[in-house]
Amino acid sequence: MGRKVCQLIPTGLAYVLDISPVAHRLLTVSWSQEPSLPFHALQIACFLLSALFFSCSIPERFFPGNCDFAGQGHQIFHVLLSLCTLSQLEALFQDYARWRDTVVELFGERQLWWACVSFPVLFVCCILTALIAMRHMSKALQSKDE
Repeated sequence: MGRKVCQLIPTGLAYVLDISPVAHRLLTVSWSQEPSLPFHALQIACFLLSALFFSCSIPERFFPGNCDFAGQGHQIFHVLLSLCTLSQLEALFQDYARWRDTVVELFGERQLWWACVSFPVLFVCCILTALIAMRHMSKALQSKDE
């Protein structure tokens, strides 16, 4: 449990910092004017529920031995995080579709293209980092076994 608390506190604080503008928008803007707000709310709900299932062994606690193969809290955690990501992407898409002209006016079309190019570059960097870390860990484990 101590390890989970050490994982939850920094993640929770980072999430509160990241989501605070969205939470402010949820509380101050009329939901009838912004079609993306239900998706933002769903994203927050899914994230909070995933944190609950991650930190507390809810199904396993109430049904010991019945969640060994399917229905584990960790599996539910991953499903909820996937729904969180899907909701966030849909909300982002709707926000961008609604505010695209304003964004282009403020930053210019060229700046948007640079932002679009940066995502695949970031993805490649993440993959390379994972592969390098995997190789390093594999070598460390092999040398430990010898």
